[in-house]
Amino acid sequence: MYFDRTWWGKSNEEWVKCFIHSGTYIQITKLISNDNFSANPDETTYPIAGAFTKYLIERYGRDLYILMYGLKDNDLLNIIQQVYSTKLENIERDFVESLSTNV
Repeated sequence: MYFDRTWWGKSNEEWVKCFIHSGTYIQITKLISNDNFSANPDETTYPIAGAFTKYLIERYGRDLYILMYGLKDNDLLNIIQQVYSTKLENIERDFVESLSTNV
């Protein structure tokens, strides 16, 4: 979804804002598990993942994202926190806050 940038004519970021406002937003900390990701509707999970991926790349840079992606295994939460040197909850909070400051 990062590369598609849109889902049904809306940008991933617009969808995430809608999910937040409607109370249907699913936290990244929950979506990080493949089981949780798959258990939720694609219409929700894919735009969230696409918008979050865009945020990571734009905020922290492509090199860190590639490093994180290259290290991925069953403990993705730990890898993200190591690569970005902060808790995923902090990154997600900043991601959500960035949506309120962007168009």
